[in-house]
Order: sequence, then structure tokens, then C-alpha cells
Amino acid sequence: HGSANHAVAIVGYKDDPSIPNGGYWIVKNSWGTKFQEDGWVNIKYGECGIGTINFYLTGVYGKFPIVYVDDDNTAGPWNGTKEYPYLNIHDALNNVYDGYTIYVMNGTYMEHVIIDKRITLMGENKNITIIDGEGIDDVVTLSVPDVKISGFTVQNSGTQSLNAGIKTLSLNSNATIENNILIHNAIGLFLNYGYAPSWNIVRNNTILNNVKGIYTHWANNGEITGNTIIQNEENGLEMECSKYSVIKGNIIRDNGGYGIYLRGESDQNTITGGNSIQDNAVGVKISESDGNKISRNNFIGNLQHATFYNSFLTNWKRNYWDDRMVLFPEIIFGSIGKREFSWMNVDWYPLWKP
Repeated sequence: HGSANHAVAIVGYKDDPSIPNGGYWIVKNSWGTKFQEDGWVNIKYGECGIGTINFYLTGVYGKFPIVYVDDDNTAGPWNGTKEYPYLNIHDALNNVYDGYTIYVMNGTYMEHVIIDKRITLMGENKNITIIDGEGIDDVVTLSVPDVKISGFTVQNSGTQSLNAGIKTLSLNSNATIENNILIHNAIGLFLNYGYAPSWNIVRNNTILNNVKGIYTHWANNGEITGNTIIQNEENGLEMECSKYSVIKGNIIRDNGGYGIYLRGESDQNTITGGNSIQDNAVGVKISESDGNKISRNNFIGNLQHATFYNSFLTNWKRNYWDDRMVLFPEIIFGSIGKREFSWMNVDWYPLWKP
């Protein structure tokens, strides 16, 4: 019946089929950093009664796991603390576990970042915390799900057509990309392949001066909101075989091709909530994609506002069109069939004002 003199805190986990119990808990030891591995220990699932009785403890050393990176710390030492941050993001990634946050101080980091742990990567200031790919390959690659990236300028990917500033390569995806600047890449953001239930959040980014702004391929359930997607050489947002996404409240302007391009069975997406689709070669094109809803957007100054090919059950509703004839609905011209017979859709009740 003596008093307890030892406790541990679970701060993460790792599923690993090679371990008999299927994985282990990442545990912080209350005795301090002189025990186990700098105060950390891994405990297999099902051992030590973990999960049987749980307590909330205060006063245990440390905080939620966070490590720091600063390219100004050239002399070292480097242990990831605020006083002695790692010199680059690569070193930080080698020393964290799932659930950690890597906080990157202002600077220019000339590296290719491959994120293979479920972490948050956070920059101090998106305007001056820069990850630069030096014109080679992808700049930031997410190879696992549940990664969050915010607060960076990500620039200068390789020039091959599928090189990207940020690319997802996890079948479960579930990435959150917010409050970044993606510039001078072949593709600013490439959301690539995801199981049907997976999702991505792309929010409040500035995506400009790339060849393509955002390209999604087999990536469903996206939330693409509040972004500024401008001055890209080809298309602002291109979605191929990507379904059930919401595209809301974005500024999509001055793109050399399509502002928004849905193609290849990109079905049942919703483009709504005051997207400003302005001064693009074509505002919206829908190709071989059915059941999409386009409502309450502003089409202004595009050479052609909207068109479609072999796409059915599109609901055009209550958009503002700056070329609308007074008292008439807006006619959207397109084509159907292999011979591309002329066809049309109608926005019967367009808005009077943007």
C-alpha cells in the first residue's frame, strides 16, 4: 500500500505488424531523462496493463512533444530544443515520432522533405520560412496519412510534368495543407491517389506562378476553401477522377488555361460559396464528369466563362455572370457524343450582382 513513486505518460503510438502484439506505445518516463533512452521508452501493446486504468497527471516533466529547427544554429549542439534546434528539417524528422510537431524558424531550407511520420510541420512565418527544391524533383512529399503542413513558402520543384511543391503519396491521405505559399513549381499542390473514404483539407493557401496550381488525381472528399489560386501557367485547379469535394470561397484568377477543370469522372463535386472565377482563359470546364453542382459563384472577365463535354446532370444555379443579358437565363454551351454535337446547360436564375 505504499505511495506511487513512478508514472509514465503515453504520447504516441506506432502500429508495426512485425511486432507480435502489433505495435507499441511511445511513453515518457516520469523519472527524467537519465532513464531508458533520454527518458523515452517503447512498450508493446498489451503490456504493463496499459489501457486498463487511466489517470490524468500534472507536473510530469516536459510538454506535448515538439522539436525545433533553425538554420541559424550552424555551430550546434543540435538536440531539437528551442535552445539547440536542429539545423535542418531532415534531421528533425529522423528524431521524432508520430504525433510530434516540428516547428521551423524563419530561414531558407534547401532540401527535399519526405514526411514518413504522422506529424505537424509548422513554419514560423509563411513569407520567410522557405523550403526550396532547387529545381529538382518534389519539394515536400507526404508518404503517410494524417500530416499537417502550415506556415511555409514551398518553391522550385523540378520541371517534369508531375513534380510538385507538395505531393501526397499515401493511400489514406487525410492531409491538411493550410496557410502556405506554393510558388514556381510544376504543380503547386498534387493530391495523388487515396482510398475512397480518405480526405484532404486545403485551406487559406496562396498558389501562384506554377505550371498548374492544384492537381488532384483519384483524391476524393476534398475541402478546398479560402485559397488564392492565381497566375498559374495552365490550370488553376484541375481534378481528375476526384469526387465528392467542396470547392468554396476561393479566388481563382488570371490562370492561362482553365480556372477550374473537372475531368475523367470527377463526379458529384460542389463548387459554391462565392468562388471568384475571374480573368482566366476559361472559367470552368467539365469533361466526362457527372452530377456536379455549380452555384453562387462569380464569373467575371473570363474569355469564356464555362463549357462542358459529355457531362450530364450538372446543376448550374444562382451564379453571377458578367455577360448576362438582362431578364434572360445564362446559357452554357458545350458538346456531347464522340462527334461532339452541340448541347447546352442553363443557369435559370442567375444572380444580378456578384
